[in-house]
Amino acid sequence: MAKTLELARQFGLFEERYFNSSGTRNVIKPAVGKGTPSSYQQKFTYVVIIDFESTCWNHGERTPSQRNEIIEFPALLVSINTGDILSQFHHYVQPLEQPTLSKFCTELTGITQSQVDEAFPIDIVMAKFRRWMASISTDFSFTFNSGDGELCAFATWTNWDLGICLAEELKRKSIVFPEQMKSWVDLKAVYKKFYSRSPRGLKQSMEEVGLEFEGREHSGIVDSRNTAKLLHKMVSDGCQIGLTKSSS
Repeated sequence: MAKTLELARQFGLFEERYFNSSGTRNVIKPAVGKGTPSSYQQKFTYVVIIDFESTCWNHGERTPSQRNEIIEFPALLVSINTGDILSQFHHYVQPLEQPTLSKFCTELTGITQSQVDEAFPIDIVMAKFRRWMASISTDFSFTFNSGDGELCAFATWTNWDLGICLAEELKRKSIVFPEQMKSWVDLKAVYKKFYSRSPRGLKQSMEEVGLEFEGREHSGIVDSRNTAKLLHKMVSDGCQIGLTKSSS
């Protein structure tokens, strides 16, 4: 989320608030899966939550040659049942195709030119991320997506992060897309089905279930932490987490 203004509109990042006639915010309840977490055997023990930030431009300022490049790469290993953050990967990334950030991008994300100038490019960050994936899978004894024993899945708020942003950038730059990341949970789609409501932005979706968004919006690491909070709330309400999307 938290990308270009066009993508923000597409994925519903504009904040709207819903109140009842007395002025009190409504808190929505599950529409399906009305049991408690103990009623279900979750397929996954862990998720890795990702929320990229990328180069972006204000509406009308973007040219056809300007493509999104990841400039912040956060990932959190989260326990499905407890909501605890067990490990963190976080790097800023140096864009090479459009190395100068737009004013809009810096104001939206809070990421400065010096932060990306001093960062590694995406190929090195991906190599570091592969090592982190290998480390956590060993430390916590799980495999990704399927297999025997404890499992872990990637989770995002919308399909944009893995299905569009990362996939397209790695393809352009001839970097291999990790097999572990080719399937994931779109938590926005799960939220929509579970609560029988079309979610807008992450912040509003949290408010609708009685949670408070903490920190600066459109910071990748902050959005990831808040996504973890929302995931824990959904699981606590009885939501079963399963893969929703695969990339060919």
